[in-house]
Amino acid sequence: MMERAAALALVQERIPNANLVNHCVATEIIMAALARHFGLGDADVERWSLAGLLHDLDYAETSEDFERHGVLTAELLAGELDDEQLHAILAHAAKAPRESLMDRALYAADPTTGFIVAAALVRPDKALANVEVRS
Repeated sequence: MMERAAALALVQERIPNANLVNHCVATEIIMAALARHFGLGDADVERWSLAGLLHDLDYAETSEDFERHGVLTAELLAGELDDEQLHAILAHAAKAPRESLMDRALYAADPTTGFIVAAALVRPDKALANVEVRS
């Protein structure tokens, strides 16, 4: 399995937009939290985290050709991630059915990061650190 440091380096190399890199890291964090919430062990937390971190790896190349989004990432990571992780990446982009818990978690975690950032941006200070759960 790919190590987290190598995965982050790949994200930073292939995604030139710092906000999108931050989105991938935020999705990684949410996926880890969801895996723990569902009572999964450390190995699965790591697998879910990596799927979250790498889910938009192809975004810079597929933003104008959304039919390839997710598909290119799965092709790039074949042999690096397991089948469940690759399926979740495809499923988040609607290129595979959402069947497993990981599929559904990634599908939900992906837009959640945008929602959290939007909650920060409507605040007067625009500070993520000051967003409260009740907001």
